[in-house]
Amino acid sequence: WCEERGLEPGTTKTSGDRQHLWTPVAVVRAMRDMMVLEKGTGLDLALGTDRDWLGSGEPVGIANACTHFGTVSYQMRFDAKAARVSGDVAFAKKSAAWAVLHIRLPNGVKVKAVDPQSKATVLPDGSGLRWEAPYGTIRFQATVGL
Repeated sequence: WCEERGLEPGTTKTSGDRQHLWTPVAVVRAMRDMMVLEKGTGLDLALGTDRDWLGSGEPVGIANACTHFGTVSYQMRFDAKAARVSGDVAFAKKSAAWAVLHIRLPNGVKVKAVDPQSKATVLPDGSGLRWEAPYGTIRFQATVGL
């Protein structure tokens, strides 16, 4: 933020209102909470992502996010032709009681089923997947539809 920098290169002088430094911190924190949010004894993943992000077919995720439960990474991708979302989630520690990966798809598309090897359950409203006491790297394939 320009109002916090010195007027000349290398100067130690600053100008402006220091409280403006809260703005960039708030933006970064909001983005982080969109992707990884601690809630009580567990984690909400991708809760604040825009539906068009997954709808684009490009991967959506985060790498090495620090949480109260250790480092977490995830990536998922929507294949509209195959009616499938696939990806992986990695938990460095076995300390979260639960984790929910929110799969926010456009046009009312919901998760219908998930492969049993992932040990995930589909949320009752079809909005994502849930794991109990997750640990390690978990791969998943979820079928989706209206």
